[in-house]
Amino acid sequence: MDIKLYKYMPLRPDFFVNRWLRASTQTALNDPFEIIASDEYLIDMVMSLRTFKEKGRSRTRDEAIEFLKSSDSEGMDDAFFLNHGVISFTETRGNLLMWAHYAEQHQGMVIEFDSKHEFFSSKFVTKHNSHEGRLSRVLYRKERLASVNNYLMELYLHKSDEWAYEKEHRLILDLVTADKKLIHKDKVDFFSLVLNNDFKSKNLQYRDLIAIPEHQARSPYLLRHKDLLCMYEVPKGAIKSVTFGCNADESLIDTAREHLSNYDIQLQKTRIDSVDYRLRFEDL
Repeated sequence: MDIKLYKYMPLRPDFFVNRWLRASTQTALNDPFEIIASDEYLIDMVMSLRTFKEKGRSRTRDEAIEFLKSSDSEGMDDAFFLNHGVISFTETRGNLLMWAHYAEQHQGMVIEFDSKHEFFSSKFVTKHNSHEGRLSRVLYRKERLASVNNYLMELYLHKSDEWAYEKEHRLILDLVTADKKLIHKDKVDFFSLVLNNDFKSKNLQYRDLIAIPEHQARSPYLLRHKDLLCMYEVPKGAIKSVTFGCNADESLIDTAREHLSNYDIQLQKTRIDSVDYRLRFEDL
């Protein structure tokens, strides 16, 4: 997929040292409709399951509804979607709303990635899932999905048309493949209780974050928890350019540029247009 691929984020100079991106789970996304199946979708999903069909006939819609009433429909959501997260990108770097919402009121930055790099095109691709590890365009619509089509992961790729301005593309990833699973030091007591482990003795990594040992980070409850950070390291060669916001702190820009001194990429900064409600891009 050959597209312009950008990500809005706060201006963290140390990003260019570790290059970690978070794969967000359903509970960490800002839209309450995210990856939540509608009633009609669940009914259709149940009716399509082989284990629900009787030998020689398909069960009826009413039978599917009764089945859902007598079972844990939220548990069904978990079974299919719990272990995956998404890294979100966009086709545009000049959207004023996105600069405000995702780049700290224009104090942050936008990073351009190479959509053809193997990190986005092949590294995480699996044979059993046609969308895992591949960049996929989000589709915007007025109504929620009501039927299961060719793949269950389609639920990750449909949002309300009120979000259409974001022009979003998603990388859907199995969280087991994350390079690191981290928690903030303020959440240590909670995670220590759940995992029966003392994280206070661990060395802090990446500011105030602590790594959870891989063999303990696969608990279904933890994977769903909004405070768990599943991080992926993007290769240096996947970064094409960095654009700093018009309100970005100059000292942070200077520090970022020091870290970027061994990158062969374009650096720019936005400024407010003197006539229109738009941003200009100037080389640094």
